[in-house]
Amino acid sequence: MGKLLSDCMNNSSIIVDIETTGLYSETHGICEIAAIEVDLDSNKVVRHFHTFSMPTNENGTEIDQINPAVTEINGITLDKLQGAPDNPNAVKKLQEFVGSRTIWAFNGAFVLPFIDKFSSKPFTVYDVMSFAEKTFPDVINRKLTSFAVFLNIPLRDEPLYLTCLTTKEVLLRCINKNESIRADNAVCFSCQWSGKAADLLMFGDDYICPECSESEKLELNLPLHRIPRDIIFNDGDEFLCGVCDWKGSRLNLIVKNKKYACPRCTKSKLFYVERCSCCEWFNLEFFCISTNGNDYCPECFSVISRNPLARLDN
Repeated sequence: MGKLLSDCMNNSSIIVDIETTGLYSETHGICEIAAIEVDLDSNKVVRHFHTFSMPTNENGTEIDQINPAVTEINGITLDKLQGAPDNPNAVKKLQEFVGSRTIWAFNGAFVLPFIDKFSSKPFTVYDVMSFAEKTFPDVINRKLTSFAVFLNIPLRDEPLYLTCLTTKEVLLRCINKNESIRADNAVCFSCQWSGKAADLLMFGDDYICPECSESEKLELNLPLHRIPRDIIFNDGDEFLCGVCDWKGSRLNLIVKNKKYACPRCTKSKLFYVERCSCCEWFNLEFFCISTNGNDYCPECFSVISRNPLARLDN
């Protein structure tokens, strides 16, 4: 069961967007970060944050080129990045701006690995794209522009924080549709009756129209009330993807070809984060004690399961 919408919407939230030098956090860097703080009671932007950022090479030197194909997409050149803070310092400033507020990003699975890579404290990001897809399933694809066009929201491309404004509007439409209980949230297309869902009758496990007892031509528009669990990234880091460096909860994993897969790159090369249920020990490198066919916690010597799929299926 997901978290209550009200638990994730306390007064204000942060909407974040980034531009990068490529698609993969393990080999590419951040070149721009933008964020806005939104008062969800008034729908107004309270503050905004923006910085360019200079990516560095593995040896710590500044990059000397940006792929022209990337520049064509985001318009960022090396000249714009001169004098900008490096990625760790830019993310540190973002952390200070965010504080303890809830973070939303349109593509949380993309944004999270980049900001987490340079963060001293793991971020938890709620994904607007997945939320919007569940709320408005008739949109032709998962692009921000497609949701904006579908919802009649003005498109804003530059600067980056204006894209955050578009994301804000999509998020607010999702919240409003899921939280509001309108007077006519049930409609029967057989006899044209409309009314509240509370007025519907039940026959077995099905709702039926109180006027004509029709069920197949009954359309419900019930509020979701809860945030779907699979749009929350980093809500407990139990798994690490060996392909794209994503990490997150088992609740975020998808199923592809009857196998669990990474929600970002859809590959199945997943590593389970070793955790001991009896003490606080955990380790990504699997330095546990192996003897007599079992793996033991090095701190309290409890047996640890090494099979993530067995853990998932429980």
